[in-house]
Amino acid sequence: ISKFPTFHPVTRESSRTNRRDFLNERQYKQTINTVRAWSNSNSVTDSQSYNRKVLYTAILIMSNSCMRIGELRGLKWYDLIPNDNLSKEDQKIGHLINIRKEITKVGTPRVVQSPTVQRFNDLRALSGIPKKPKSNFPHIPNEYMDYPVLSKFNHPDSPLGQGTLDRCWKEIKELCASRYWNEKNITWYSFRHTGISFAVSRGVPMLQLSRNCGTGS
Repeated sequence: ISKFPTFHPVTRESSRTNRRDFLNERQYKQTINTVRAWSNSNSVTDSQSYNRKVLYTAILIMSNSCMRIGELRGLKWYDLIPNDNLSKEDQKIGHLINIRKEITKVGTPRVVQSPTVQRFNDLRALSGIPKKPKSNFPHIPNEYMDYPVLSKFNHPDSPLGQGTLDRCWKEIKELCASRYWNEKNITWYSFRHTGISFAVSRGVPMLQLSRNCGTGS
């Protein structure tokens, strides 16, 4: 080779920017309490109040189901399924979530066990979808089953936009980052990681947890 090529340095993001931390129990409780108060504020418009309540509920769902934010945003009401293996009493809490391959990061479908019946009922009520009488969870009339679970204010047929998530996350971060998170890099994704951490501390079997979270076979 008569002349060596010139290689330009590759600019890489810092490990701190790429890192997705999780919250410990104390930080999580502090964050949830603050976000709940933020979602219940009376000094905002109807659409702002709706968005805040939806995203507060989304945080609770991610923390309990260990779903990725993209998976939650891609859910439609027909993806929510009763868990017939549970007793009638336990079905008031627990259910199944069908994660389709096209909405998951790894492209592999899975079924998630989740104790979030009440949280999805809250989302249904917020979106204005009527409860189907004498029906099983998620109590959605047939004409709404193809609608997104996270939807726009007054438009249950349209998915919640990225701009709304970004604006609300900026507000949440301003309220919580310096007070509770210290140097941690907390993002929407962190609530999934927080849920996984809590499951490990409760002694959930690793194979079961891995399958539920979509991190292994």
